[in-house]
Parts: sequence; C-alpha cells; structure tokens
Amino acid sequence: IALSGEESIVAALNPEQTDYLYFVAKGDGSHHFSRTLDEHNAAVREYQLQIAN
Repeated sequence: IALSGEESIVAALNPEQTDYLYFVAKGDGSHHFSRTLDEHNAAVREYQLQIAN
C-alpha cells in the first residue's frame, strides 16, 4: 500500500471516457483493455500462455 501521487488522484477524479469493460495484466507492467468478454477471455488466455512458458 502506498500513498497516491497527485497524478493518480487527478486521473481518478477525471477518468477517460471509454467503452472498455475489462482489463487484464500483460505481465510487463501494462494492461490489455477489452470491450467484450470474448476479447477479454482471449487476452487472459494469452497471458496464461505467457506465464506458463
């Protein structure tokens, strides 16, 4: 747990308007955002394959 920085607080108070409903970690510190459950499940499978190797 860490103290949030000003940039994080501003982003939380003023979120981007998107139609993304899901996200999953990519394993490199970034995330994949998805609009549909099928797209999300594909991203999850890709991540699972990545960490299995």
